[in-house]
Amino acid sequence: MARKDGEKKGETPVFERRLKDVRIACWKNTSDGGRAWFHVTLARTYRRGEELQEAPGSLNGLPDIALAIAGLEAAKQFIEQQPAAVLDPAQVAAKHELREEKRRVSECMSFW
Repeated sequence: MARKDGEKKGETPVFERRLKDVRIACWKNTSDGGRAWFHVTLARTYRRGEELQEAPGSLNGLPDIALAIAGLEAAKQFIEQQPAAVLDPAQVAAKHELREEKRRVSECMSFW
């Protein structure tokens, strides 16, 4: 499957979650000073003829959005558990906003 989302050939993600056609991957990077940070990619897999393709950042309606939110939440929890992951106040606020958004999406999806 062709990579179109900036992943370097030969590297493997430190975390990966596949939920149906949605794939979330975390890549660990280290600065020259030794500080670690994580790059997260999101892609949707689809079939073009016999070949599997990935559409980075492309989702197909509410079901894919719900899967992406669940996968991104799992990636966030993974990063938070890493000793090098230092959270600034903006990240803490974003964490609370994401939890609330996830709750609202779950309510919307409950009728499906």
